[in-house]
Amino acid sequence: QIRNPTDGLPIRPSCTPSLNLAFSLALEMMGQSPYPVSCYHVYGNGSLEALRRGMVLLAMVAVGFVICCLSIIFATSQLDFQNSVSLGESGVARPRPLGVTSFAWRRPTVSFRYDASGRCGKFNSICNLKRQRQILQAHGEKQATSSLEEMTLTSKAERQAHLESQAMQAIKFTVENYEHPVFPCALIAGDVVLLELLNRLGYLSTNRVQIMFVDTFYLFNETIDFMKAVEKRYNFKANWFHAEGFESKSEIEEKYGVDFWKDDLKLYDGICKVEPYQRGLQSLAADGVITGRRRDHGFDRAFLDIYEPGDGRDKINPLAYWTFEDVWNYLESEKIAYHPLHDKGYPSIGDAKDTVPVPRSKWFEYAGERLGRFNGLTNDDGSTKTECGIHLPHASNKKDSLDDEKGGGGGLTINIL
Repeated sequence: QIRNPTDGLPIRPSCTPSLNLAFSLALEMMGQSPYPVSCYHVYGNGSLEALRRGMVLLAMVAVGFVICCLSIIFATSQLDFQNSVSLGESGVARPRPLGVTSFAWRRPTVSFRYDASGRCGKFNSICNLKRQRQILQAHGEKQATSSLEEMTLTSKAERQAHLESQAMQAIKFTVENYEHPVFPCALIAGDVVLLELLNRLGYLSTNRVQIMFVDTFYLFNETIDFMKAVEKRYNFKANWFHAEGFESKSEIEEKYGVDFWKDDLKLYDGICKVEPYQRGLQSLAADGVITGRRRDHGFDRAFLDIYEPGDGRDKINPLAYWTFEDVWNYLESEKIAYHPLHDKGYPSIGDAKDTVPVPRSKWFEYAGERLGRFNGLTNDDGSTKTECGIHLPHASNKKDSLDDEKGGGGGLTINIL
């Protein structure tokens, strides 16, 4: 007989090395093993004790795995809890739409979404702003403030990049589809932005887009000086136009009187603004007119689009969807030199005789940019004057009505007869 060299016991034929030791020992421990204990001695002494230790270790690993899974589930629910609350521009926590989560397999959590009535719904037990603020404070007020500032700056940068791209596409469209594009420039903030974009696209120094400038003889001296500085900076020469038959303000006042612009406002607009504007577009053979008009200029332009077809002369408004705040942020972020009178409280600059400063707090309100324009001037019907007359579809000569409100709204839609 073949005996085990360790204890001298015989190895029975039924005891083979192919026997699963762990399974057999488990049966042995339950008293159900079909094999004698000596069979296990084939593998040496201490095999049973080693198995017991292994089973204890395996149990510990299993318990650790369960704990790990529970930790992940808890962390997921906490993260999802944070994801259910977002920050508004005012810094107050606002609920995100239901279903927005970072984990598709998350367990159901309490929603912080308001119901249609604006109150906390049945399952929205913590949706009030005070509680949400407490949640943010619990996660660190400093961290929440930092995240809010970062989010705000990122949002503004993304919006600015989109608006810039949109405006450039509109300008490129104009140049590619019109033979004689013209940009009537008054050097207000939006016009300065357009000059910068035209320069970046190479359309100023090459004269691909003609710049038109109307001198009413009543402009601020700073406006004249600023236009000359802009011409030098961007290496182009603007096309200057003024009242036909006159070379200075004194000549006009000698003929019509010093206060003729008060006595006959439509006559003044026709002589000093409308006529030279129309003549400029006609002399430049303009078929596409780039404007700086925007929707936030006022209710007459509230539905302005980037492209406006016209009768022989189309209008392209690259800044149509910008706000005055967008314009100002762009000037500052791109470090673009703007009209010096902005620093003296003027949000928009027109004639010196009727343009006044406006408190900075009013600048970025709807239509706030033009609050200081046409100060003290009224239309024939007694309404406040908001337009100079060049943006009228029917202003074909200086005798026509120059009231933009009665003319059906703003827009560079002047028909030259």
